[in-house]
Amino acid sequence: MNLNRYSCIILCFVSLLAFNGCSEERIDPWDNTRISQVLLNDFYSRNPGATITETSLWSQDNRMDIAFTDPEGIPGIEIYDGGTWLMTQKEYDRHDFMNQIPFSIAMAYLEACPGNEEYDSDNSYVVEISRNGIDGKQYEFCFTAPYKDEKHSFEHLSYHIVISEDGTLLNRHNHFNRSVWWSDMRQSISIVNKKYPSAKILGAVNDGHGNLFFIRDEGLTKKVWVRKLSDWEWEKTVYRLPDETPLPESAKAMAEEYSSAHKDIPLSAILHVEDRWGEYFGLQFGDDLENTTIYSKID
Repeated sequence: MNLNRYSCIILCFVSLLAFNGCSEERIDPWDNTRISQVLLNDFYSRNPGATITETSLWSQDNRMDIAFTDPEGIPGIEIYDGGTWLMTQKEYDRHDFMNQIPFSIAMAYLEACPGNEEYDSDNSYVVEISRNGIDGKQYEFCFTAPYKDEKHSFEHLSYHIVISEDGTLLNRHNHFNRSVWWSDMRQSISIVNKKYPSAKILGAVNDGHGNLFFIRDEGLTKKVWVRKLSDWEWEKTVYRLPDETPLPESAKAMAEEYSSAHKDIPLSAILHVEDRWGEYFGLQFGDDLENTTIYSKID
């Protein structure tokens, strides 16, 4: 057999395996023979007045995506696992979103944004996320803006603002994966609910290694990381303490030592950090863009 022909056959076979491993089947939006009436009823109960524009089945994970347009003309996608709803995303016009999002979210956004933001990149977006297991919605704004101060200068500094439905600012600078890429967070949500049964989950994002949840627990806004090793498990919880929090002598000594070595970097936040090995004071030096945290164990 000719070697080039033999190689071609192998490549075609491998390509066929890859294609069959995760295939997508697009369906006519009104072909209800492939969409159960129960699922359609659920979809329309969540999106009254919506128009379905496209539906897709993913054979690998039994997932169905339903693309739609709501009565205001805003496009969205709803994702199901079999017959179970996972999440809904609505994507606003990134050049006209202030006329589309709720007023309270617009006011929270204006307080958090730099005022010179740019939404020209195709990577920019404004989305509203509803997720199975989380009662409220979250709003995400991804854009760039020029930034300059005494230490930093950026032509296109990346922002990823996340705001909960009640107007709480959850994130400003750290960049996370698009929420629609991580549609199923049910297992990690159950981990958070088990550890904090009385807490309210305000929002959630994926940071590439796991899921980060923003919760309100005992009146405090906390960040909870959940990672998947063999199974999903809680990794750590971090929240900010008041600036006047009294520190033990050991933590004071660590702060003074760091300040002596880095006189131009101020202490910017006192954090409470908890992980599987114990609880710590996190002494954060620097600013939102560049910082270092040192840890002092709480006895």
